[in-house]
Amino acid sequence: MNKQGMKRLIQLRKQHARISYLSHDYELVDGACHIVWHFELDPGIAFDHRLSLYNAAIRREGLQGEQLELLIFNLGMVELISYFKLACPERIEIHPYRLNSDQVQFWYKLYLNGLGEYMFVNGIDVDVIRACRFSCSPSAVQMQPVDFISDPHRALIPVGGGKDSAVTLNLTQLVPGLHRYILMVNPIAAAERCARISGVSETDFVRVARRLDARLLEMNKQGYLNGHVPFSASIAFIGLLSAALLGIRSIVLSNEASANQGNILYHQMDVNHQYSKSFEFEADFRDYVANHISGTAFDYFSLLRSMGEMKITRLFADMPEYHAAFVSCNRAGRDDAWCGTCPKCLFVAVMLSVYLSAEQVERIIGCDIMADTELSELLALLAGFGEHKPLECVGTYEEIRSALLSIRDRDGVDMPALVASFFAEYGQSMQWLDTAELSRSLDRAADDFVPPLFQTAIE
Repeated sequence: MNKQGMKRLIQLRKQHARISYLSHDYELVDGACHIVWHFELDPGIAFDHRLSLYNAAIRREGLQGEQLELLIFNLGMVELISYFKLACPERIEIHPYRLNSDQVQFWYKLYLNGLGEYMFVNGIDVDVIRACRFSCSPSAVQMQPVDFISDPHRALIPVGGGKDSAVTLNLTQLVPGLHRYILMVNPIAAAERCARISGVSETDFVRVARRLDARLLEMNKQGYLNGHVPFSASIAFIGLLSAALLGIRSIVLSNEASANQGNILYHQMDVNHQYSKSFEFEADFRDYVANHISGTAFDYFSLLRSMGEMKITRLFADMPEYHAAFVSCNRAGRDDAWCGTCPKCLFVAVMLSVYLSAEQVERIIGCDIMADTELSELLALLAGFGEHKPLECVGTYEEIRSALLSIRDRDGVDMPALVASFFAEYGQSMQWLDTAELSRSLDRAADDFVPPLFQTAIE
């Protein structure tokens, strides 16, 4: 945690009292939709945030102006977060359209909870964000929900290149009569590989180029604040726009039950690195879309919400065609590699080690990470023996402990050195846990919004 962050923020807020969402421009052409949002941080610092969606089936005449305006405006509201966090100005001024009280509450909650990790890492008092206020231009009009045409047998699946979306791709093959599309935002090589393995035609890939304004990156270098944003919320609204452009009803996420667990309590706030992957956000987003965009045209849900990490990994272990294709590391993933030292690499390796051999795990990660005893402290943090859960997309303490017990208790297989080191240090704290009971408790279903059409895929 950066103890100088709050001091720096106070200085920045004196210079920048307001951020404004001024306007947006778009061009819908055959095969693409190009958008530019215009934001401004007072005094007079302008940003152009850009996004382009590509798919051959996108048509110039595909959506009416009011439909596009509604979708693009709301996507702009979530993209504004990346620029707001530079200085967290007290006023967030919205010019294109007016927000009603319910909409303001949705955005206020997303900004607050979606920036929880950002506040924790930068040492910012949560009350700073709580005190921020949305206001709308007096001349702005209130947008109303509109009708969209969507096919209930079309589904859009966001794919990032990790194991969870690969499992969703595999399971959705079981849904009768389903026409699948794949959404990839600034795709890494692993995402492209997984998409091609899935059996979905490349003509049904939706590729998105999302570009932050270069000035934002320069300001970060100059000392303006930076940190984690709720990127999955951007994916939600990008998915909505993509679905509308292609007549798709279902936006099928791959967020598991463990995404609901926070990482640390900070200023009486449950900070969750995966907030915009949580069931809470999923429910809020569904309500927002139904009430303020289009009543029944879209269905946004996570297919894996009822599953724990053990079950997801068990399914993935039986999908060898993806083992050499996926990459879950967020540090080296853009370079098509695993770093072999971060919380995500270690978490994935531990879970896979329950179901795959040491040699198989080593081939996937690219190193014998389970023999690296220098990662003992990190493993302890993942298992709940530390100040807080690592700020990454990792499973719950119970899931990690269950996996470690399963690895320890395998017949005829030596414990990896890292796991042996862990039990030497924390074995007494783990001895009361019953492996079978813990495993059964983790397989119990959590709440989800999976519609009847998709139930056959997860039963």
